[in-house]
Order: sequence, then structure tokens, then C-alpha cells
Amino acid sequence: MPSSRTLVLAGAALAVAVGVAALLLRPTPTPPLVVDATMPAPVPTSAAVPLETQWGATEVGGTYAGTVVDTDGKLVAQADVLLVGVDTDAKVSVGAVDSDGSAVVTEIPAFGVYKTVARTRTDASGRFSLAAGGARVVALVGWQSSYSPGLLAHTPKEPLRPGPDHVIRLALAGWLKGQVVDAVTKEPVPRCDVSIAFQTRTNQDRAGPEPINARNAFPVLSDYVAKELGPLVWGAVPPPGDIAFHVATNAEGRFTFGPVMNEVQVEVVISHPEYMWTDQDAEVFLEQDANRGPGGKAVSRIRRPVIAPGETLEKTYYLEKGREVRGTVLDQDGKPIANVLIALDHVAQYAQHWWYRRESRIAWTDAAGHFRVAGLSYGPYVLRMTHPTFDVEYFHGVKEGSDDVYKIATGGGWIELDVDGGPSDAPQWSARATIEGGAGAAHDRRDEPVVVKGGKAVVERVKPGRYDVFLVAGTTISNVAQIEVLPGQAGRGAVRMTPAGSLRLSVRDHQGRVIDPVVAELMRVGEGEGAAAVRLATLVSREGSIRSDGVLPGRYVAELRSPGHVPARTEPFDVAAGSTTTLPTVVLRKQAYLQVKGLSDEHGRALVVDATLWLAEGGSEYVRKKTLDAGLLPVTPGPVMLKVETVDGRRFEQTFEVADGATVPVEIRVTR
Repeated sequence: MPSSRTLVLAGAALAVAVGVAALLLRPTPTPPLVVDATMPAPVPTSAAVPLETQWGATEVGGTYAGTVVDTDGKLVAQADVLLVGVDTDAKVSVGAVDSDGSAVVTEIPAFGVYKTVARTRTDASGRFSLAAGGARVVALVGWQSSYSPGLLAHTPKEPLRPGPDHVIRLALAGWLKGQVVDAVTKEPVPRCDVSIAFQTRTNQDRAGPEPINARNAFPVLSDYVAKELGPLVWGAVPPPGDIAFHVATNAEGRFTFGPVMNEVQVEVVISHPEYMWTDQDAEVFLEQDANRGPGGKAVSRIRRPVIAPGETLEKTYYLEKGREVRGTVLDQDGKPIANVLIALDHVAQYAQHWWYRRESRIAWTDAAGHFRVAGLSYGPYVLRMTHPTFDVEYFHGVKEGSDDVYKIATGGGWIELDVDGGPSDAPQWSARATIEGGAGAAHDRRDEPVVVKGGKAVVERVKPGRYDVFLVAGTTISNVAQIEVLPGQAGRGAVRMTPAGSLRLSVRDHQGRVIDPVVAELMRVGEGEGAAAVRLATLVSREGSIRSDGVLPGRYVAELRSPGHVPARTEPFDVAAGSTTTLPTVVLRKQAYLQVKGLSDEHGRALVVDATLWLAEGGSEYVRKKTLDAGLLPVTPGPVMLKVETVDGRRFEQTFEVADGATVPVEIRVTR
């Protein structure tokens, strides 16, 4: 089952990043070279609009009134009308460490979340009126059964303002009817999971996506469409973390889905435990791409289905049987381990369906420790095994068709600590135990609450290995004990509680204003040259201030992040027992961008050629970079030098002064 999906401007906009190019541009008959930037012929700049521009001029409050009509202008009575606003109260939960050293969960604001701020139905004359109250409005949505949803969204070219004359147009519903069959036997495949996602229409009449307008911005509001329109229009809500709708094939391998809006294209992904994920949509050759591939060969693009109003698209989906991996999981004594979660990830990233890049194939071991994972694409693979007795184990380089035995040392040991000190008047008290080390990267760190009773603490179910262990309780902290744990035995050590160190840090923007929220990763700097930093805690700001009173004495750096800002890192600093370290104020700069608009020669003629991009920021050395969607290159505000080199030897180099939060358009004109 899918776990997450990003569809904002889905179908890809300006395909300058390798990842985007690899997904949308397919050469024939040989694959393209992997390069940093493939510059297509220019597309309209409105094809991809950053969300801050999309909603930047929306208004707060007011009354939105008007009519709902069909495509012939006939008024539609009893249509649902929803007023969509930005959810300023949306929060996400972040785990953190409080000032007393205990684990807490902090709620911080979430950005780009939308909700229904008002809802009504049209009267007999097809009219509606909705008051926004104190909400910032971004769209109006209308719907009635037998029609597809209609949209009026705010765009810079078509701003949405309070007023009495808004018109929402509803088109007749489009429908998708599919049948899923085995590609070889042509027999129907029942019990398939069918994922259906709405995307911006792309590669229909010309290469690239269609510009976003007030009526086709459904993918921009994809989370809202999934979570709020889902129950109303489709009678379903996507699984947690997903924005695609899911249906299942029946005994004849058939499914039906609708209504589907004509303003979107539909991506369908079929999942079944025995079959591969494969792309089912047509590849098209467009005039623009006639000689873009290696050696001047043509390249193809995927064209997703678009369903015309009132029409039903009937399509057959052919599934290919996948490869498989088998195995047996045993403990250190050769006994089978049941109920081990087996997750298989694909190493290869090219020439296979993109779901293999984000989804794991899952299985469980039976009573005999056996497992089988099928539906696989090209190997090799990575197996990830999880079980309460041994946490996580990784096995790399697993080959397709293999049937191996995997021996795992189960966590049959434990740690016993003698604890000196602590609250003098409390025979029993709580602490947080931190355990670092173990047998591999998957066991580098473990934090869990313990109870100290009669000067003793126990940490159960610890895998065999050598560990550094310390306790934090309130404003006290222990020394680090080195303890070895053997299978089926206790690892013993002693610690003494002493006053902990404290940390104070404030965060501001470049104008001295408070920034909230800020998440700080506190990293303990290793001793000796080249020693790696180890994450000690995650701290969250309150009113621009970060503090902790339970810090292990030592040397640290703090890495700070805040939505929309460039991450920053402090200089190394020391925290001493029983004292407070106050750091200089850290200034976070607003994330800025260079936006590559096109590539041309010295005469201004558009070029289609592979290019490599290099950035040097703040006087640093050049670093090779790749663009994001819409040609965006994230940069730190200040002086930025951009250098471009094409495969045919032409170059471009220019210095830009980029302000906080600015997006600077760049036309790259290369010369020999």
C-alpha cells in the first residue's frame, strides 16, 4: 500500500533535474546518458507556479457568492459548494527532549494545509453565498451527482476575490472502467489494489505540463481533494499519508472509478503481491523531442489518460509476473524466528517503475522461519528485517531467485546498572537511558525510560554488543559506562549522577525577528580528527528560544532548521557540568532560489543539449548541483556564482546577489 504521494504540479513541470528527465523522457532504442540537466525547449513560465506565489495575494474574510452552472450555462440547483481556505491551525507532532531531559512531543505549525471553511448548497435558482469569516480563501469547489467537481482557484492571473458574481462550471462526469489481466495467460487478476491519482495534464497536445489556471488546479490542492472531497464525491478517503484513491478488482479483474474531471490526467498504478509494478500508459513522440536523445535519436514521453466530459474510458491493464526472493530466518542457535517483518527494497533506480524507488515489498516469516517476497523488478535488492527480539537487520546485495538462510543474534541480553546519586529523598525515580554502540549502524542509538529503584536500573532486550550507557534525570546526568552484553546474559556497569549542563540559544531572522518553529539537532562532536558527530537530542524552539537543562558535558554543534529557511550550523561549543552555556544568536536566512528559465546560444536561439550546473555560494568552492521542478536551484541568500558547462564545450558563468526569500530568474546563454 502506498505511504506517501506528492502530486503538486504532478506530471512534472520544467524537466531539468535528472530524476524528472528520467521519468518523463524515454529514449528509443537506447537509454539516455545520465546527466545533471537536460534543457528542453522553453515552456510557458506559468506552467509551474510556486505555492507562495499561487496563494500569496489571497484575501482574508469576505463573502463569496455566485452561481453553479453546467457547460451549457444551465443553472444547477442543490449543488454542494465549498469554500477552501489555508488551515492556519494545522499542526504536526515533533518528538523532542524537554528541559528536564525527558522525552516530549511538541506540536508545531504545518504549512500548505487546506480545509473547508464554509459549505452550502445552491438554491432552486442555482445561487450560493458563503462567508469566509477570518479564513484566508484559496478556492471555491462545486459538485453535484452526475457531474464532475468544478473549481475556481486563486491564481496570479485570475485572482479570487470576495464578490457576488462567481461562476462555477460543472461538466458531465467522466468514468474509468478497467480490467486487469495476466500479460501471458490473459486471465483476469482479482484482488488487485488500484491506485488512482489526479495529476496536472501534461504531454497532451505538446510537450510538458499545461499552465495552471483557476479551473485545473486540482493537483495543487491534492491533499484537500483527497481528504475533504474524497468522502463527499467519491465516498472514500485515501490511506494515511497518501493522496491517491484506491479501489480493488473483483473476481473478473474489473474495477470502476468516477467521476473524473476533464481538467486532470489520471495515473493508475496496479499492485498485486505476485506481479510487477509496470507503467500502463502510452509513450508518445512529439515534434519537439525529435532529436533530443543520444546521437540525435527521438525520445518519448508518457501520456496519461484524460477523460472527456460524459465519456467512459475502458482500458485493459496487463500485468507481468514478478521475480521473487525466498529465505529462512534463524536465531543464533539455529531455531526459526516467526513473525519477522521482511521488507525488500530495490537497489537499481533505472528502467523500472518509479514505485520501486519509494515502496518496499513486504512479507512475514511463518512458524518455520520461511518467507517469500514476490512481484519484484530488477535486482539486486536490500532486505530489511524487523522483529521485537532484534530490532532491525539489513542484508545487502540479495539476488533475485535466491533462497538463503539468515542467522540473526536475537536480543536475549540485558543491562544492569548500579546508580550512585540522584534524588536523595526518593527511593525510586525515573530517568532516560541512552545506549550507543552495538553491532552495526542499525543499533547506533537507543533511548528509553527506566526506573531507578534502590540504586539499580535495568534495560531489557539488548542485542549482544559493546555499548556506551548514560542516564539523564531532571537537571542531573551520569557519567558514561562502557558495558558489554552477551547473549542470554546481563551486561553490568556503574554510573554516578552529577549536575548536568544547560544550553541556551536564540534564533532570529536577518531583521532580528523571532523565528518559530525551529528544530535543533544537538550533535556531540567526536574526539580525534575525523571522528563523526553523534546526534544527542532533538530540541524545538519556544518563541525563538531553544533551551535544555539536561545536557551531557562535552563538545557539541547544533544544526538548526525551520520551514522556508536555509539550515544553519553553529560553531563547536562546550557544555560543562553544573553550568549554562549561552550561544550567540543564530540568524536563519529565508530560502532563496535561482530559477533556470531556458538555455540558448550566444544569438538567443533555444538549445536542446545536456548541461552540467555548478554553484558557488558565499565565496565557497563550486559544487555540482541539480535543479528541482520548474528549474529551481535552492541557494543561500547573498552572492551566488552560477557556472554551466554543456557537453559540446560551451560555457556560461555569472554572479548574482540574491536577497532573502527571493527567486531570481536566470536565462542561460552559453558561448564557446
